[in-house]
Amino acid sequence: GPDGQIQQGSRGLSLFYLKIYEDGKLNGIKIQRLKEKLGTRPLPTAELLLDGARAHLISAEGKGIACIANMLNITRIHNTIFAVHHMRRIVDLARDYATKREAFGKPLKDHPLHMQTLARMEVQSQAAFLLAMELARLLGLEETKMATEQEKHMLRLLTPLTKLYTAKQVTLSLMP
Repeated sequence: GPDGQIQQGSRGLSLFYLKIYEDGKLNGIKIQRLKEKLGTRPLPTAELLLDGARAHLISAEGKGIACIANMLNITRIHNTIFAVHHMRRIVDLARDYATKREAFGKPLKDHPLHMQTLARMEVQSQAAFLLAMELARLLGLEETKMATEQEKHMLRLLTPLTKLYTAKQVTLSLMP
């Protein structure tokens, strides 16, 4: 906080710009551990120890979360759209495969249980797409200062939930 006291939670966090390399040397940055996460695995997230790192304050003290909240929403929506795309692709591949693969003497598409599974996948894919489009609409309203208080609350609530749901769904879809 402004008085130098540590505050619990995110209220005391500030936003800084930190160069990775300072004078040709690593700027006091040490990786503690890589985090397990859903979503963008090729882009690792790590817990860092900043020991003697030199940085520049960007936000007002204690206002770091407010400065990056919009960016966090955008990255969550990006992850949602990426997951929805893959859900759709998986449904398309499964539907095509059902016309080519035979089991018990007939194509998979002629087996009611298989078609029920494809129908469930289709509904989940379409629902995820509609949620993603609603998030994009709400974000657009918020960015243009046209969102009502209820729409702002819906954006804050739905964004992390939709990102979590779609990441889990696409991960489950990819499992053998």
